[in-house]
Amino acid sequence: MRGQTLGELLSDLKAECGYSQNAAHGINNRDSLVQVLKRTQRRLWGDWDWMHMRVSRDMVLNAGQRYYNCPTDLPYERVDVAEVKFGGQWLPLCFGINERQYSVYDPRNNERSWPIRHWDIAEDPADTAGTPDNRGMIEVWPLPSDSGIVGGTLEGNIRLTGIRFLRQFTADSDRCDLDGDLIVLYAAAEILARDRKDDAQAKAQAAQSLYLKLRGNQEKNRTFNLNGDQKDSDRPVEVFAHPVPFSVGP
Repeated sequence: MRGQTLGELLSDLKAECGYSQNAAHGINNRDSLVQVLKRTQRRLWGDWDWMHMRVSRDMVLNAGQRYYNCPTDLPYERVDVAEVKFGGQWLPLCFGINERQYSVYDPRNNERSWPIRHWDIAEDPADTAGTPDNRGMIEVWPLPSDSGIVGGTLEGNIRLTGIRFLRQFTADSDRCDLDGDLIVLYAAAEILARDRKDDAQAKAQAAQSLYLKLRGNQEKNRTFNLNGDQKDSDRPVEVFAHPVPFSVGP
């Protein structure tokens, strides 16, 4: 189950591996076991869009601002829906910005419009200055001519939806985000295989069976894409004629 503490997972992992539960006996390999548990959870987090970890985060648009920091708990590579609040409605944003868009409104020439229509992933300028944070940034197009509202109606805000980062998982009291049994079984299979134990394969099979069961329980008919949840016929029409302005009605 989810929400088990690291201390509980350590105890379970020792049992699965046939190690002594005496804390004094396992003090020398505790750090190694913790690293395996942490790495296993990170791998499982990256393998699947776990629905219970989906979050939405709002950011206010600022007039003339092209790049925005990603939310601290939402990596840009796990964002699958982006929307903008305009005219009282959340409108889907198209993913991808290139010279086709810049030929209509070029932010390099401070050409602005409202509302924004596209978003993309961009390198953080600070990374090239030798201070990387590995978070990247969000670029919006066109360059906003207006600023959004802080709070209230959220008019002029961007909403990003996706799979959040794992929470801290270092102290014995920290709780896992994914199924504890799944983490322990995969971790035990790795350790036992490394130690050439006979039951390594059985642990791996049990882990795979549980993994498929958990994924099956979360799989839905609904799909997600970078353009939002709307049908193709509902997507905003891209405009590439300059200088004819465009707008999105409510």
